[in-house]
This record gives sequence, C-alpha cells and structure tokens, in this order.
Amino acid sequence: MQQSGTDETDQGTGESLTGTSTGHGPVFEIVEGSVAFGGNQALDSVSFAMAKGQLVGLIGPNGSGKTTLLNATSGIYPLDSGAIRFEGRPIEKAPPHRIACAGIFGLIAARLKARGLISRAPPLTVE
Repeated sequence: MQQSGTDETDQGTGESLTGTSTGHGPVFEIVEGSVAFGGNQALDSVSFAMAKGQLVGLIGPNGSGKTTLLNATSGIYPLDSGAIRFEGRPIEKAPPHRIACAGIFGLIAARLKARGLISRAPPLTVE
C-alpha cells in the first residue's frame, strides 16, 4: 500500500484519507465487516489487519466472498456493518475514487484511470 504525495480528503467529512501514521497498530484493517446481497450473506463479520510491509494472500473457493471483500475495502460495496481503517482513520464511508487516489488500492486506481474517471493513478506497489 503506497501513500500518494497529495493529501486526499473524504468529501463527505473533509477528513484526510492519508496522514501521518503513529507507527502503532495496523496500517490497514477491517473490523467485523459484513455485506449482504438480499438474502445472501457474502461477508459475515470479517476481520483482519495488515502491518506496514506485510504481504497478505486471500484464498478461498468460488463464492466465498474474496471479490466482495476487496470491493468492500476499496469502497465499491458499502459495508452493512463494521469498520475499515487506514492508518487508524475510518475509510468505510469514503467514495472509491478517494480511496484509490490516496494510494490504498493501486489496482482500483489504475482501473478508474483507464476509464477516465481520475487523472492519475499511484504505482501498483506495496511498501
């Protein structure tokens, strides 16, 4: 997860999505995240945390919620309940383009740039 050189803010709250990490706790975390589509519970109280420099793999059978989890953490699908934090700041209500421009998900940013929805995308690297 690479932080861009500019300070992106959530238009809803005006709060910065990037900032100075205190060095305490995870750089990225999802806490008790849940997403349902009608009667299908795609994510049920999912929690995990990542430290700076940590590489995490996400595996599971078809239909187990892997893509839903990535879409929820990148702001594409809203959480029904739970929290998502980047450097201790809540981002679950931030729009996808703000999350992408903050450098949290470079792949999402690259897709938005390819569609002409943003003017720049951060490199696809993980620090």
